[in-house]
This record gives sequence, structure tokens and C-alpha cells, in this order.
Amino acid sequence: MRPEDLLLTLAEIAVTLVGFSALVALFQGRPDRGLDDAERFRVRILIETGLQGALFAVLPHTLVAFGVSEEMVWRPASGILALAGVFIPIFNLRRAAALKLAFLPFDRVVVAFGVGVQVALVLNFLEIGFSGTPGPYVLAVIWALVVAAYSFLMITAGRPK
Repeated sequence: MRPEDLLLTLAEIAVTLVGFSALVALFQGRPDRGLDDAERFRVRILIETGLQGALFAVLPHTLVAFGVSEEMVWRPASGILALAGVFIPIFNLRRAAALKLAFLPFDRVVVAFGVGVQVALVLNFLEIGFSGTPGPYVLAVIWALVVAAYSFLMITAGRPK
């Protein structure tokens, strides 16, 4: 499968995951009080991360539509995604800290792997170890969907606050 086709499939999966998960999360709320702050935070992470996965899955196609050659598209796409991947998690970690949410040991694994994905994107952008290949970019989009799915599991399974 070509990376471009895989990314379009991932965009479809992302939109489906977000839609289905949002419906499930809606029914997770209690009729007498709705969702608490921690639950709302998890739902926001799920929706935002899933939609980011969909957005970044179509980014290379958009860049090609604006004249970036198909051979060169992975380098600027990796740079854009790496830049977003630095600010978005910092913003979300600050929100979690403000809500005083407890972190599970596996949360730290998720963050650590995300940092590794970011490093691969930067190296791909700088063409160090990679030559502007689609691999790190596709991995980063898949990782966004993994984080969204993990958030969904935490919403449905319940989690310490």
C-alpha cells in the first residue's frame, strides 16, 4: 500500500473513531450531573487527537495540491507535524496539571513514545538518518490515533482522578 493511500485510510479511521467515541462519551455522563472535569478533559483529548490525526493524514495531499512535489512532500509535512507535536502536548499537559489529574504509569509510556515519534519527525525534516521518507510521518499519524484510542479506553474503563 502506498503511504498516500494509507494516510487517507487513517483519516477515515480517525473520523470514525472520533464520532463513535464522542457518542459513547456522551452516554458515559450521568443524567444528574453530566461529565466531571476529568471526564471532559479525556473527551477533549480524544476528540482533539483524533481530529489532528485526520487533519495531518490529509496534509501531504494538501501540500501536493499547492505545488509541493510528491517526492519532496514528506519533509515539509514532517516539519509541520513536528512543530504541532511540540506545542499540542505541552498545552494538554498544562491543562491536565491545572485539573490536578493523576497520571498512570502507562501515561508516561505514552508520552515517552510520543517524544520518540517527534524526534523521528524532526530527523526526517532535517534529513538526518532519513531522507524525507514517509515512514516517520505515517508513524506519527498512527500514533495520534493510538493516543485517541487510549483516551477512549480510559473514558470507557474509568480511571483515577
